[in-house]
Amino acid sequence: MQRKTVLSGAGLRKLAAKVTWTAADARAALAARDASGLTQSEFGRRTGIGVNRLWWWGKRLGAERAAPALLRVHVRETASETAATTGAVEIELAGGRVVRVKRGFDPEELRRVVTALEGAC
Repeated sequence: MQRKTVLSGAGLRKLAAKVTWTAADARAALAARDASGLTQSEFGRRTGIGVNRLWWWGKRLGAERAAPALLRVHVRETASETAATTGAVEIELAGGRVVRVKRGFDPEELRRVVTALEGAC
């Protein structure tokens, strides 16, 4: 699997200054936004890239972006002692990685973590 190069710093500022974007420019900006873990608004403020521009390109290229893969879930009869005593949930990812999530977790943050881990495989 080929790794994508994610723009940052000067590369994003240069991209923000471009009047017209190509689809490749937009893909690079959207990948940088996704990798940043920031909201679209915060990413736009930090990079100088307009939120409307990100939204428009995200919508236009949305069909190209891979949908999240469905993962097989195995429910175990017995939970680990740690999970049982803290009310945590354990999620086993592809490749055997285990993510433990404590009670009161942020679902959006969990989505970003799982996406990052699965993308690293």
